[in-house]
Amino acid sequence: MSIKVVTFSDNAIKEYAKITEEINKIYCEKHDYNFKAYHQRKTDDSFDVHWEKVSILRDELKNKKNKFVVWIDADAAVNHHDVKFEDFVKAN
Repeated sequence: MSIKVVTFSDNAIKEYAKITEEINKIYCEKHDYNFKAYHQRKTDDSFDVHWEKVSILRDELKNKKNKFVVWIDADAAVNHHDVKFEDFVKAN
C-alpha cells in the first residue's frame, strides 16, 4: 500500500515545525511511508497561508503513485509509532 504523509510549514513556525517534522519523518521511515515536508508556498501571497493545504493535497492526490495521502499539521506529531495508518484504513 503506497502511503504518503505531507505537511507544510513556513518561517513563522519553523522553530517548532522542525521538531514535529523530524518526529513524523522517523515514523514514516519506520513504516516505509513516503514523507514530504513543504516549505515553499504554492499559492500566491494574496491567499492566507492555510490555503496551502488545499493546493498541496490537490497535487498529491493527482499523483497516481499515492494510494493514500495523509495530511498532518506542522504542529502535530505521531506519538504512537507502533500504530500504522493501515490499521485505520482496514478498520473503516
